[in-house]
This record gives sequence, C-alpha cells and structure tokens, in this order.
Amino acid sequence: VERVVSGGGICNIYEFLAYQKPHEIDPKVHRSFLQNRFAGTITANAPPGSLADQALDIFTACYGSETGVLGLKFMPFGGLYLTGGVTNKLLDRIVKPGPFMEAYHDKGRVSPLLQRVPLYVIKAEDCGERGAHLRAVRLMKENTARPHEHLGPEVMVPPRETHISRYMGEW
Repeated sequence: VERVVSGGGICNIYEFLAYQKPHEIDPKVHRSFLQNRFAGTITANAPPGSLADQALDIFTACYGSETGVLGLKFMPFGGLYLTGGVTNKLLDRIVKPGPFMEAYHDKGRVSPLLQRVPLYVIKAEDCGERGAHLRAVRLMKENTARPHEHLGPEVMVPPRETHISRYMGEW
C-alpha cells in the first residue's frame, strides 16, 4: 500500500503512466520531475486530462479505497481522521466528489456501513510531534506526582540525541 498511497506513490504512478503513455508526456513537467523526483512537481502541474492529472486520479482512488478498507476494519463511527502532507495538498481532490470518494464508498454490499463513518481532515502537519509531546507531558505529570515510587524499565525511555525541550517548549 505504501508504494502507492504516499508521496512516493504519486511519483511511482506518474512514472508508470509516463512509461505506458509516452505520447502524453508534457516535456517541461517531465524534465522537472526527473530532476528532483518530487510529488509536488506532479501536483503543481496537473491540468485536467494531463498525465499528472491521471496520476493524481489513480492515487486518490487508491487512497480512497484504502481509507474505506480502514473504515470497515475499525468501524470508527465517531469519525475517521485523515492527516499528512499529501492529504493537505490534495484536499480539493479528497473532499469533492470524484475518485477518492467513489473508491471510499465502493465496498459492495457493506458500502452502507461507510455512510455511518464520517471523514475528517486534520490540516495540521505536525500531528506526530503533537502526539509525542502529549504523551511525554502525561508521563512526566504522572511520574512527578509520585516522585518516590520506583520507575521500572517499562516506563523509562532511553534518552535520545535530540533534547526534549525542542518538543516541550518552555516550562
């Protein structure tokens, strides 16, 4: 899944389409893509009907399909939250009717279950850092509230090279 549903996946899909349809390549876009192999080159140069547009349609359909699978697997009736840089950059393609939503709901006889799973997009791109920060603060508060209690190895985390204050801010 990660070879298709990721920023690198957009590149992989574009390369496949360029190989299959060399007559549809936009030379300027293709040259720029080959220089940096960056998904942003594809997303920034995707007029309707272009090879880049086709690549993004395939990508969003795959993303929508995998999102639907997760919705069926976990049945999060309170909502399924999408996040990440690719999600934010392709927001218009995700929230509007199109390949993403079609693939999300295309689950045969169990499709009606997905009508009960609302989709949300988290626009913040630092969710991982926020989650780590929250966990660290909770652990710190929990363990400083009982300072004389022995902390076992299951609670302790070895120090990293990065200083924790980078994530914690000022105390």
